[in-house]
Amino acid sequence: IASPIMLALALRLDSTGTLPGPTLWTMLGCGNVVLLTGMALMACYMVPKYRETLFKNRPFKRYVDEWMWEERAFGNKGEGQDFSRADVLGYAVWTWPANEKVRAWLENWERWEQEEPAFFTEKWRKRIRSSAPREALPPALKRKFDTADADKQ
Repeated sequence: IASPIMLALALRLDSTGTLPGPTLWTMLGCGNVVLLTGMALMACYMVPKYRETLFKNRPFKRYVDEWMWEERAFGNKGEGQDFSRADVLGYAVWTWPANEKVRAWLENWERWEQEEPAFFTEKWRKRIRSSAPREALPPALKRKFDTADADKQ
């Protein structure tokens, strides 16, 4: 809507008549046809279950909680829900899911120490240790971190 109005206004303000009006209108019309054709093709070829996410407005925190934490099954370092959740905990703490969800997932820490999945790097462990709210840590992990802190002093 804005483009035709702007073009009409520009042609009206052109007192010398130097703007090629018919050419500009043709270009605007062709551009709109290309735009609408592209949008239609995108809608046709988009995976139907993801179509609603294109126009569904969700705050980032809710998107992270509903899709990245609960549904997504891949991450930067591999495939599986654990990899996706590890990626989520790399974001700013305010975007993390509820502390209860994080706590329940971090209860796998001992298993990860033995299995050493690709996301369980030294950098990632330091991030959890320094950034995770105390309420998001399972009791065993809190004790482990507190013991390590006491040993350092």
